[in-house]
Amino acid sequence: MHLSCKLGERMITYTVPLCMVYTVNDQQRSKGRILRNGHKNQLRLYAMLIATLVILVHTSGIPHSMIRYWSCKQSRDCCDEKHNIVFLKVHKTGSSTVANVLQRYGLYKDLIFALPNKTTRQLRFNYFGGIGETLDSSGIKSSKRHAEDYNILYNHVIFNDSAFLSKFPKMDFMYVTMLRDPTTQFLSSLQYFLHENISKAACENISAYLTNPAVFEPTNPYLSFTDNRQALDLGLSPTKVRDLDAIISHIMMLDEIFDLVLITEYFDESLIILKRRMCWQLKDIIYLRKNMAYKSLNITINDKDEKNLKMWNLADHYFYQYFRDKFIGILTQERNLTEEVQNYRRILNDTRIFCTSRSRRSHLDIEQTIWNPSFTVTSLDCAYMRIGELKFHTKLLWQSNVQ
Repeated sequence: MHLSCKLGERMITYTVPLCMVYTVNDQQRSKGRILRNGHKNQLRLYAMLIATLVILVHTSGIPHSMIRYWSCKQSRDCCDEKHNIVFLKVHKTGSSTVANVLQRYGLYKDLIFALPNKTTRQLRFNYFGGIGETLDSSGIKSSKRHAEDYNILYNHVIFNDSAFLSKFPKMDFMYVTMLRDPTTQFLSSLQYFLHENISKAACENISAYLTNPAVFEPTNPYLSFTDNRQALDLGLSPTKVRDLDAIISHIMMLDEIFDLVLITEYFDESLIILKRRMCWQLKDIIYLRKNMAYKSLNITINDKDEKNLKMWNLADHYFYQYFRDKFIGILTQERNLTEEVQNYRRILNDTRIFCTSRSRRSHLDIEQTIWNPSFTVTSLDCAYMRIGELKFHTKLLWQSNVQ
């Protein structure tokens, strides 16, 4: 439907899809709704209301960024909420923070998690399978007894396309992962995992270490967090991490399967994009940071070191560059993203202050904006945001045994 209105010498034309709702800020509550399958009289009435809104916007000086509109079916901003998601967790990319978002979302919505079929007494009980292994039906348990279907997977596992797609069909699941700049991911791994030989050599002389890092690596490549770990998590063979043809081929395969590859350096933008794709609410993606390195290593990398590191982590660099460029392309196509991210960060800051303060307040009220309905952050929400990934995972495993 096209709506035109003449303002002075200017003719303004709007394309208005069915089922569209325009909402202005609290000071300007004019609305227009065109209902799917509405009668002609209803359409005329709502067209008049929208025309009034258009005139109001153009004559009152309200910027277009103050208008938020949803188009059910025609737009990603107003669509059916999605529950099914496979999140391929990549080490030291911010994935634990995203996992906490998914854990809380699934818990609040009473969804079914696909969990590793292990007990909390087992080593690596938050990993599917053994070291370097991918999904296997016998290695998966439901968070609810006797449930045959799943909604969410978020634990560590090596990706394998056939193993995943046979259990989590692409037509039913959103496939998501996250990548990080390989240099900062490498340094973060050094700080967090503190592999004795690697950390010692890197801290003593990073330049000498990077001339031949292979001599410090463990025999099993899947025990390494400093040799193309992002590519390994995403299923590239350890023997192919410096094989350019194999790297490019694997990237093309991942690009076909993964609906969204988030980027750590655009963390808040990533979660807003995830929210839009999944048709979630802003409260669903509030967070407190997880697994940040508790101390900083005094390591400075020069240009030659950077070059050597790129040659060493060749697959990680190619993976990151490809999907970073693609993600930036997504950002440029998303309307009003900057304004929504700014609002999101303001709410995140208010939430962080509330959750970390010693105040006896029981809740924080978040006001309605054009980007979110009003909602409340409770002390229980804070507790779930603060809880460590393994403790949350333990809670879900415990529930799977009692439900």
